[in-house]
Amino acid sequence: MENLKRLHILNGQEMYNDFEKRNFLNNEMMIPFNEAMCFGNVCENLFSEKFNNMRAKAHHVTEAQYREITLRPLEVLFNGSFTHIELWFDADMFCQMNVLTVLALLDQKEYNGPIDLHVVDEQSDYSLKAKGYFQLYKQVFINKKMPTTVYPEVLKRGLKDTYIF
Repeated sequence: MENLKRLHILNGQEMYNDFEKRNFLNNEMMIPFNEAMCFGNVCENLFSEKFNNMRAKAHHVTEAQYREITLRPLEVLFNGSFTHIELWFDADMFCQMNVLTVLALLDQKEYNGPIDLHVVDEQSDYSLKAKGYFQLYKQVFINKKMPTTVYPEVLKRGLKDTYIF
């Protein structure tokens, strides 16, 4: 029963396919985060109609394609209730921009459970709470300003590598 309350969010379809092929996290609920937040415009309200339209344009796909590729896998996150969320991403700027977006979404949804960030390529783990990440998202993506305080360090490094600022 505990597995049904835990959600694993993976950075993209390729990681999802690899985890499935290797039976990693077997019988656990996992979904891919099929976005590339390191380029294109965004708005403040994550995954709103306006946000989705902007992201479809950024990816040069139709809104229907964006819904199928990006939003459909996230429906379980949008509609479900979880006691524990685990994020599986790499340390590079691309992945860390996605991590910030997921954390901001969880903050915006007022998710209060534990979050574990597994930085796959560094084999490091962080325990997080979804507090303050929506403000950080706005500072980075909307205001285009590098924040002074960022946790965890891997996220700070990823943000420093971005060309947004």
